[in-house]
Formats: sequence, structure tokens, C-alpha cells
Amino acid sequence: TAFRNSAGACCFLACFLENLQCISRIVISDIIDYPFQIIFSNSRPLNLIVCDHLILSLREKDVIVSFNWDPFLVQAARRCQKFAKPPICLFLHGNVTIGYCVKHEKITLGLRGQSCRQCGKPLTDSKLLYPVAKKDYNADPLIKSLWKTVKEELSDCFLLTIFGYGAPDTDVEAIKLMKEA
Repeated sequence: TAFRNSAGACCFLACFLENLQCISRIVISDIIDYPFQIIFSNSRPLNLIVCDHLILSLREKDVIVSFNWDPFLVQAARRCQKFAKPPICLFLHGNVTIGYCVKHEKITLGLRGQSCRQCGKPLTDSKLLYPVAKKDYNADPLIKSLWKTVKEELSDCFLLTIFGYGAPDTDVEAIKLMKEA
């Protein structure tokens, strides 16, 4: 968060400390659900965004690998699918818009809050991997499957383009994945 002056920063810090005192009353599920609430409270852009241009510039056999939780890439793929089949999108740290069903041979993907197209059961929300020192990429079946898929795709890719990824120290597996590609 950027502040124009020190008064704004002090106000933010005071509010943060006040809220921190209440943290013990927050239920853990509220903490886990917070990123979903924040991201979905922002309205979707009305015009094309960079994600739309990215989706439209790629083919259905191309792959986008994202470490972002935000809904913009998924929303862009849905908007653009009326013009062309979108590329494969893999969210290696989870995504706030994705839901999945593991009741079938291949994991079924859909949107959060919807039902599985195959069995009609409610989709399980994608887990989010937080920026911590040790991430467990095998605990969630979807994330485990996406990591397996990206390894397969990288072993067979002709061209790899990386943009907007700073490779923080906490993403040991992601750095390893790119070095092996």
C-alpha cells in the first residue's frame, strides 16, 4: 500500500493495530476466506484488460502458468471464449475463482460455487497457497495435479516466456521448476 504522506501511514498503522487486538476473535475460516472476499469485492473491469489481450494472443494448445490468486485471468478467459478457445490456465498457488471435483478419473474444473458438470455435486473451492517458507504442494489434490501438469508441459514446450514473476525466496519449488525447464 502506498501513502501520499506520513499522516495516511500513521492512520493506517493505528487502524491495523486496533484490528490486530481483535484478531483473537476471528474464526480461522474467516482468515482463510479473507482473500476471496477482498478480491471479489472489487468490480470487474468493463473494458479489455491485459489478461484479455494475453488470452486472445494465445492458442488453445498454449499454457499460461500463474502464481496469482486473482480472478482476472479466469474472467478474461471466460469473456474471450466466445471469440476463440482459450489457452490452458494453470494456477499453481490456487485461485479464488476456481472450484474442482475429484470424484472422477480426471479432476473436473469449474467456477467456485458451481456444481460439477459430471456428477452434479458442489465443487470444492481451490485452496490458496500463502507466501510462507514451506508450501505443501501435495496437500491439495488440485494443486498437486496442476504442478504435475505444468511439469509435463514444460518438458515438452518449445518456447517459455516469463513475465511479472519475481521468484521470491519462499517459492523454492517454482524456482526449481523453472531451472529444470
